[in-house]
Amino acid sequence: MGDVPKDTRISAAAIADQDVSITFAPESKTVAFPVAWLLEHTYDHADAAPELLPVHALTWDATLPVPSFDFKAACGNQQVRRNWLSAIRQFGFARVTGGRTEDGALFDVIDLFGFVRETNYGRHFEVRTEVNPTNLAYTSLGLQAHTDNPYRDPVPTLQLLYCLENSAEGGDSIVVDGFAAALRLRD
Repeated sequence: MGDVPKDTRISAAAIADQDVSITFAPESKTVAFPVAWLLEHTYDHADAAPELLPVHALTWDATLPVPSFDFKAACGNQQVRRNWLSAIRQFGFARVTGGRTEDGALFDVIDLFGFVRETNYGRHFEVRTEVNPTNLAYTSLGLQAHTDNPYRDPVPTLQLLYCLENSAEGGDSIVVDGFAAALRLRD
């Protein structure tokens, strides 16, 4: 979204055959949408869902205290584990601290609630800095807010980021509520 020009607007629109053709300025990019598809995906009719937000989810902003839980407490106390997983369900994320810092420690956390769904990267993906990186995750560059792997089928249900060591300056994690952003955009 950061690459979309701020002055983007519709400069032309036309109906041709069964398509609506829209041209966007300032880039003069033209996109055609089938009328049937537009009618099928419109949200401004009487039978459209009033909200697309799951009923258990709560939207939040930067004022939300980061839901944090101790790993050892989550291991030994079902209520702590329930509260941790409930925070993930409500807010879409939660932090766990106090875990081991050895290879494989990520799987200790996963074992508390589920299993690994492997990808082409294997059971896990190691983010690290390399001299000649082949992946953005192998650089020390900061990343803007983004969603990982939304193109996968099935889409990841929960992604864990587990830090074993941070020897670089910075490295803060930023979390954004996509539902809150979409609702603000809609409003």
